[in-house]
Amino acid sequence: MRVFSSLQLLATVDPSGLGKFDAHSLTDQSLFELLISSFEEKSLFLSDADGECKPITEIGVLVVDESEHITSIDIFMEKLGGTLDMRYLPPHLRRIDFYKSGLHGSCELQYLPKNVYFARFSVQAISGSVDLTALPGRVRILDISENFMDGTLDFSSLPDSLQVLFLYKNNFSGSLDLRPVEKPIAVRESAGAWIPRMWRDEIVPALEGTLILNHFRNKFEGDILVSDINRVETKDTYSSENIQDLCRMIDTKGETRELKSPPVAHCWLIE
Repeated sequence: MRVFSSLQLLATVDPSGLGKFDAHSLTDQSLFELLISSFEEKSLFLSDADGECKPITEIGVLVVDESEHITSIDIFMEKLGGTLDMRYLPPHLRRIDFYKSGLHGSCELQYLPKNVYFARFSVQAISGSVDLTALPGRVRILDISENFMDGTLDFSSLPDSLQVLFLYKNNFSGSLDLRPVEKPIAVRESAGAWIPRMWRDEIVPALEGTLILNHFRNKFEGDILVSDINRVETKDTYSSENIQDLCRMIDTKGETRELKSPPVAHCWLIE
């Protein structure tokens, strides 16, 4: 696999001197080579003849348009390993699926291209905090479940396009404040039947105007805060294992809903 020179990499740095990486300054071929350079198992992407990266048009897990822009990455490879560096995601990308690939790194959502509508990075070893306010304006699904991410979450600027948000089985902590979410919320353990249709960017009537949320198996504590408890559907999905130290749901009017089989936890009212 070819090695990029220091001069080539320096050319991708913002001329202001702030060190901001500019993905638009490289071809998608070069970006993909940089993306996979930190993967442990590269055989899927390399030529048998010379060991260099195949042309992106010949890599089966990619969709490349007539302008040789990568619009889709779909990698399910358990022994891939290595580090995911989201700075190198091609700027014309519209959908990306890394599932169960053993990847480390961080989930830097600010590097998701602006036209991405499907983003899944689940069942990995990704760690660190997540900035949900950095989501691109067209994303329909974000699945970062079953990782090692931590810190608190800010739901104040979720894009209107977002229909599925899967956060389960991480180490997120603090309060679960969903009051900024204006659309109805449906708490679900799965959205399996809808995923293939969302991958194809099809309209799913059941998801229109709703946010499907799975926040289970984290370290949130206290009350789940919502704007209107009557606009939150739970369908008895709460259990002690799922909710950890969450104890009830409460809205801005003071209406409450006890969660199923709540563990002992401190509950507090909104002033």
